[in-house]
Amino acid sequence: MKNIVFIILFFCTNIYSQNIAGKRKVISYEDEIIFYHKEKDSILFKDETRKEEVQSFKEMSELLIFPITYTFYDKGIFIMSNPNLANIEGKYKLVNEEIAKKNNDIEFQLFYFRNEVLYTKTMLLDGFVEVGLIKTN
Repeated sequence: MKNIVFIILFFCTNIYSQNIAGKRKVISYEDEIIFYHKEKDSILFKDETRKEEVQSFKEMSELLIFPITYTFYDKGIFIMSNPNLANIEGKYKLVNEEIAKKNNDIEFQLFYFRNEVLYTKTMLLDGFVEVGLIKTN
């Protein structure tokens, strides 16, 4: 029993001890049609018939997706900024990936780490959007 309690405490403190405060930039984008990792210049269309849209997607993403930055503050507040659009302020929670995938919290934007990249996934009426973020200087 003591081992189980220790393991639970270890994972809980590991999740919440990761500090996300500061500024982060978008490095990857995924939805039901495409996955694009900008830093690796890796693009995958999930629908093969849309492969001819690669160049137009890259151009659009340079204007609308990759200029986005997230600034995380203490007490669960973040600001999503895009120089081409208005800033959006919201509340966040840092959770593990399994909780984030099962829960589409309305009050909080859920963020989770996978391989040292911070992700957030938003469920939409007809799909989803997931972005990966890394810390900037």
